[in-house]
Amino acid sequence: MDEQRVLLGPIIERTSLYEKIVSHFRQAVNEGKLRPGDRLPSERELAALLQVSRTSLREAMKILASTGVVSIRHGQGIFVAETAGNPAAFHLERSLAGRDTVREEIREARELLEPALAATAAQRADAAQKKALVELAQSGLHLSDMPSLIAHNLRFHSAVVEASGNAVLTSTVKSYLPIALRHCPPSSPALVARCHAEHLSIADAIRRGDQTAARRAMRHNLHTERASEG
Repeated sequence: MDEQRVLLGPIIERTSLYEKIVSHFRQAVNEGKLRPGDRLPSERELAALLQVSRTSLREAMKILASTGVVSIRHGQGIFVAETAGNPAAFHLERSLAGRDTVREEIREARELLEPALAATAAQRADAAQKKALVELAQSGLHLSDMPSLIAHNLRFHSAVVEASGNAVLTSTVKSYLPIALRHCPPSSPALVARCHAEHLSIADAIRRGDQTAARRAMRHNLHTERASEG
């Protein structure tokens, strides 16, 4: 009984400042105030905004990076990671850590699943989903900087698989798409821009309900993406 009194005694808060910063960022991601791909202010600006020391901020960023909330890109800055707010992606990436074949396995998964899901989307998508896909594809044509192109690519492919109506396969694809961006990053802006032009072909085939064309257009798009990888 005495041991239980010790164990169940009052909890004394010992949360450090960097842990509060971590919690603050996670909450912002969960509430949608920070979205995957968003670039954060510089360390100096961020410390001033949060009114915290840069030392505490650095400690928080290390934890956030290790848990897949932010991505620290040397020479570019700190970005909200594509796996942020996506626990399935985070756990999948951890399970793949250390595997030399990750790149090829991700490519294989994409080429097996996404053309088939594009064809299914052509069969099942409703009018609102078809309209949204076409508009999303068109909006990507006006992008030029690489971060925006990459983020838009993720949104388009996610929208296609969602339009398939298969929740299990949608969850599977959305768990590996952010990982694909990390392990197979594009290096050619020109080819990424071509990918976005090809999105129009995919969206149009789905809009017309042409399963064969949707499958073929998605397969072609994935081959272009592969060519654009560094």
